[in-house]
Amino acid sequence: MLSKLLATSVALMSIAFPSAAMAGALDGETLTGSTSGGCSDFEGQSFLFVASRGTAVGPVVGTYTTTRKTGEVRGLWDTATGSVISAWFRVAITPAADPDGAPIVVNVLEGATGVGSCTDGGASYSLTVTDMTYTTDSGDTGIVSLSLTQVFGVGTFTAVFGPQLPTTKAQCEKNGWKTYPAFKNQGDCVSYVATKGKNKPARS
Repeated sequence: MLSKLLATSVALMSIAFPSAAMAGALDGETLTGSTSGGCSDFEGQSFLFVASRGTAVGPVVGTYTTTRKTGEVRGLWDTATGSVISAWFRVAITPAADPDGAPIVVNVLEGATGVGSCTDGGASYSLTVTDMTYTTDSGDTGIVSLSLTQVFGVGTFTAVFGPQLPTTKAQCEKNGWKTYPAFKNQGDCVSYVATKGKNKPARS
């Protein structure tokens, strides 16, 4: 089963997307909601599938949903290290200003940096992935980071669209600066934090 899931993720990753460093039309958008789903461990790897629905705020105010039809939040990671191998989801945002119109469909694929954990019997699992590339059905593109936690069937999902930036020096060290596409090196990242954002990232 897991080999089939791996094959699916590889196929998805073969799709060409524009650079994640590009600004997107949904920059500043935040999706927050509840989750339901499950996870499993198999041959040293964990797989997660979760459906989520909730509110959308930012450039588009309204609601969002992920379903089996549009693509649940899914992640695959190494059980021993927690390092994410692949992650993807598809979400439909319904604007409050036009609830009867066509929703904004957002495809999210693959994470630059991610951590996962999974407890099969206890139904406790989490997934955090940053700088995932997204595209909308109208062709907009950008990056999004997500955080998902669930314990005994009750969970929360948060997706933040747009570049995420560090707030501490430690987040820049040990190659942490590579998590943020806006920086060209560690010094660039540290300078941004030390000046509280006055020294802008080189690639911003």
